[in-house]
Amino acid sequence: MVEASTHISPALRDASRNRILKDMLRAVKKESQTQGYMVLVCDEVTLQVVSSNCKLYDLMQEGVSLVEQLERVRKDFPQMEAIYFITPTEASVDRMIKDFEDKKSPHYGGVHLCFTSSVNKPLMTRIGNSETLMAKVLSFKEVNIEFALHDDNVFSLEMPSALSELYSREGSPTEFDATDRVTSKLLTLCTTLYEYPYIQYNASSRLSTRIAKELDGKMFQFVNNVPDYSFNQEDRAILLILDRSIDPLTPLLHDFYYEAMTYDLLDIQHHIYKYESQNNLGQVQEKECLLTSEDELWRRYKYRHLMDVLESIPEEMNAFIESNRDHIQTNAPSSKQMDINQLSTMVRNMPEYQALLNKFTIHINLSEKVMSTYNTHEIEAIAEIEQDLATGINADGKEISATKIISAIARNLPNMSEENKLRLILAQLIAIETGQKDRVKLTQSLDANGQRALQNLIWLGINPQKQDG
Repeated sequence: MVEASTHISPALRDASRNRILKDMLRAVKKESQTQGYMVLVCDEVTLQVVSSNCKLYDLMQEGVSLVEQLERVRKDFPQMEAIYFITPTEASVDRMIKDFEDKKSPHYGGVHLCFTSSVNKPLMTRIGNSETLMAKVLSFKEVNIEFALHDDNVFSLEMPSALSELYSREGSPTEFDATDRVTSKLLTLCTTLYEYPYIQYNASSRLSTRIAKELDGKMFQFVNNVPDYSFNQEDRAILLILDRSIDPLTPLLHDFYYEAMTYDLLDIQHHIYKYESQNNLGQVQEKECLLTSEDELWRRYKYRHLMDVLESIPEEMNAFIESNRDHIQTNAPSSKQMDINQLSTMVRNMPEYQALLNKFTIHINLSEKVMSTYNTHEIEAIAEIEQDLATGINADGKEISATKIISAIARNLPNMSEENKLRLILAQLIAIETGQKDRVKLTQSLDANGQRALQNLIWLGINPQKQDG
C-alpha cells in the first residue's frame, strides 16, 4: 500500500531514498521477529537501485548489516532474517527459492519478500509451491521502485539490451516483454514521485504510442486499485515519451564533456574507474574509484568540457596545497611543477588531508587518461567530420557539400578503430542520402558485425540502401 506524506513531489533522489529506507526497510523492521540486524539480498538490478540511492550507513541505520547479491555464492546466516529485494522475474524468484531447497540448511532464518513491482500470478504460484520458503516468510511487499539514479533527477531503467529488444520484429514475444518491463518500471517512477501524469508521446512512432498507451492503462489500474494513493490533482505532471527513432544520430557523435568522454573512451564498468597507485612501500597496487554523486569533484566537473577539467582541477589542487604549505616539507617543489607520481608521494605525507588529495590525484589521472585516449585515437579529426554531418556547415560556418563530407570520411577511415569507423559510417548513412557507389566504398571495410549493424538501421526508420536522387 502506498502512503503519501505530501501532495508536492520531492526531488527524485529524496523520493527514491524514502521509498527504500522508509517504505521498505522501516516497514520490514516492524514485522521482524528478532529486531536485530538483517541481511539485504539484492539481484543485479535492485543492487543498482539501492547503491544509486543509499550509502551503507543509511542501510545500517535501518537495521541492515550486510548487502549481498543474489546471483553470487553467499555465506549462510541461518540465525539472521533476510530481506529479499528483487525484481519479479523467473530468474530471481528461482534463485531465491533455491536458497531454501535444503530444509536442514537454509541460507537465512526469517524472510521478508520485497519486490520492485507487481508480481504476476505464475510467479506467485511458484513462490507458494515452495513449502520451505513459505515456512520462513514473515512479510511480503511490492515496493514499487525499479529504476536507478545517475544524478539527483536523472534516472535509468537499467535495460542495456532495450534497443535490440524494443526494435525487434513487431508483435514478437521479445518486443512484448521489453515493452511490458519498460511500462512497469515507468509506473514505479510515477508512483515514487506520487504523480499521475498526463502522458504525451510521438504519435508517428509505433513504439512510443504503444508504451504510452500501456503505461496509461497501468497507471489507471494502479490508481483505482489503491484508493488512498495521493497525487497532485491540481497540477499534474506531464510525462513525455519519445523513442530513439526520433533522433538516431546524436548517440553516435562524440561528446566533449568529462563524464561523456570518460564513459565513451575508457572501459568503465558499473561506474568504477580502475587505476594504479603506489602505497607507502612503493608497491604498485590496482585501486578502484566509484564515479557517483558521492564524489564531490566528479559531481562538480562531470558536465564541464574536458579542457576545462584538465585546467581547473590541477588549479584547485594547487590552490589547496599552497594554502597548506606549512604541512609540506620546505624543499618540496611547487605543486605546479609536480608530476602525478610526486603528487601521490606528497599526498602520503599529508595524512590529515589524504582523502581529499586522493580525489584530486585520481581525477587528474583520469582526465589525463581520457585526453591521452582522445589523442591516440585521433578523435578530433573524427569529431570535426561528425559536426559537419550533424550541422551541414564546417568550422568556418560555411555550408559544406555531401560530396566533401563523404570524401573526408573515406580519407580518414583507414586510420580509425573498428568502433569509430562503424560509428562514423552509421552517422553518415543517417545524415546523408548516399549513392550506391559511395555507400559500397565506405562500407566494404566493415566486418560482418558492422554490416549487420548497418542493416539494423531499418528498425529505426533509416533505410541504409536508400540512394540519393
